[in-house]
Amino acid sequence: MGVGEMKHLLTTGMVDNIMDEGEIKHLLTTGMLDNIMVDEKLNYHPATGMVDNIIDEEEMKHLLTFGMVDNIMGEGDMKHLSTTSMVDNIVGEGELENLSTNGIVDSIIDLGALKHFSAAGIVDNIMDEGEIIHLFISYMVHNTMDEVELKHLSAIGMVDNIIQEGEMKHLLTNDMVDHIMDKGEMKHLSTTSMVDNFVCEGELKHLSTTGMVDNVMVEGELKLF
Repeated sequence: MGVGEMKHLLTTGMVDNIMDEGEIKHLLTTGMLDNIMVDEKLNYHPATGMVDNIIDEEEMKHLLTFGMVDNIMGEGDMKHLSTTSMVDNIVGEGELENLSTNGIVDSIIDLGALKHFSAAGIVDNIMDEGEIIHLFISYMVHNTMDEVELKHLSAIGMVDNIIQEGEMKHLLTNDMVDHIMDKGEMKHLSTTSMVDNFVCEGELKHLSTTGMVDNVMVEGELKLF
């Protein structure tokens, strides 16, 4: 436990618990990190092993890991999260600007501003009450619930359910779109495969598809189809 200022921590073995109330600037480990509790500022955290729990109340700027990230709870300012393995749960009430992963993302609950989200694996659930500007995934998107503003959703795989009450401007997918319910304003929907059900109460400007369209219900204004 450090009440002051820890600047550099380097280890190749297991780190069980770190509790620091001051300022950790650099944390580098190639083994397992069990628990990290930082009350102030963790600037850099690269890890090639497993990161179990990270609780950060202030400002975590960079988190880079090549192993599994189980739970991340950031109430402060986490700007960049990059991982090549599984991300289980992310709860961010502050500002998570960049999230990039090549593995599975199970659940993302973001109450702040998640601007960029890129994933090459499965994304199961995304619940965002803030602002997701860019969501890019090359595999399956199961459920997306966005109450504010989802500007860009690009997927190469299947999009199962999208419930969006704010403003979704661009949805691009090369696979099947099962259900889309949009109460706001969806401007562009482009797909090269099947569109099953589409319910739009707002204004749909562009719908482009080279596959089958089963049901489209638009209560607002459909300009180009």
